[in-house]
Amino acid sequence: MLKLTGISKSFGEKKVLENFSYDFGEKGVVCISGASGCGKTTLLRIISGLEKSQSGDILLSGTVSFMFQEDRLLPWLSAWENVACVLNKKSAERKARAFELLKLVGLEGNENEQIPNLSGGMKRRVAFARAIAVEPDILLLDEAFTGLDEENRKKLSSLVSEAAKDHLVIMVTHDSEDIDSLADRVVAL
Repeated sequence: MLKLTGISKSFGEKKVLENFSYDFGEKGVVCISGASGCGKTTLLRIISGLEKSQSGDILLSGTVSFMFQEDRLLPWLSAWENVACVLNKKSAERKARAFELLKLVGLEGNENEQIPNLSGGMKRRVAFARAIAVEPDILLLDEAFTGLDEENRKKLSSLVSEAAKDHLVIMVTHDSEDIDSLADRVVAL
């Protein structure tokens, strides 16, 4: 469950969020849209606890996972190790779960590849697999489908829809097609 009340955030003189309130609920896909610089990423960072608001309250229950605009993968690790590093399981179980998730996002056969050897779209899918690996109650996605071809975009879109049946997914996107196909609710900033 996630509810924000009266959230405000400024960077110097620039007000990014002013008295923002919204009850996100417990499940479904909430798409956040708006012009560049209007506070979409800042809102996700506040929800995740990476950024502090200057005022307002956050009522949040459950675990949160964040897929950033940038892949933020560890280049010295393989694809499966990047996914496994967030799992709190025994070594063999972590590896098996990482391989399972990479297969789910279409990276079967690439599990042992080092991150610098992967294409941009492959890196996005590793980052997505890592974000869903912890099975969060709230999944934050910041431009998750950027750089993906149509086939992989549909694959991840399907995984988002599946996750939203039992969990809350908050997705920042500029793509009206994503909003039309995925959003249960839309927040325009």
